[in-house]
Amino acid sequence: MRAATEAIETVADHSPVTSLVKQWRTVFMGVMVLGVLAVLLVCVWSPKLPSLQGSIPVGGTTLPGALGPAATCRHTGAGGDGDQCVIAGGDALLSGGISGGRDLTFVDQVVSAGRASDELRRWRSDGSTVVADGAVFVAISPSWAIRYADIGSGVRIETGSFVSSSAARTFLLRSGLLR
Repeated sequence: MRAATEAIETVADHSPVTSLVKQWRTVFMGVMVLGVLAVLLVCVWSPKLPSLQGSIPVGGTTLPGALGPAATCRHTGAGGDGDQCVIAGGDALLSGGISGGRDLTFVDQVVSAGRASDELRRWRSDGSTVVADGAVFVAISPSWAIRYADIGSGVRIETGSFVSSSAARTFLLRSGLLR
């Protein structure tokens, strides 16, 4: 009886079905190993993701468009009412020399409706070129700085100067401030 059981086990170990199961198990394990290697290679050699440091500045506003990932911001202090932000001169948003190779600084604030309407009145009267005037107000100042106000959220942004009015418009499009 023992010899018969050993003979059946031997035949079962060498049957085409058992052999096929072992082959598929080996293939599955090989695919799993390749998957793990692929994930490791992607993690090691992929470009680093942009910093999210600027996307939610210390002051609590969320910067619109592509400004968040590109900017580094710090709150202006206990008496301050906004954030001072910087986009590095080498950032893709400033490529083509639109800031003259310099870092671009800007102030980001959340203002009340009354203060926002006062600012818009001042911006309209000081010779700024109005680019958009609706739910979002966008203008380019005489010194080629950008003035941005989202009427609904109260977010107000005022940048440093660009090298030209055309450069300021390019930044507006790249950054997503102009929709």
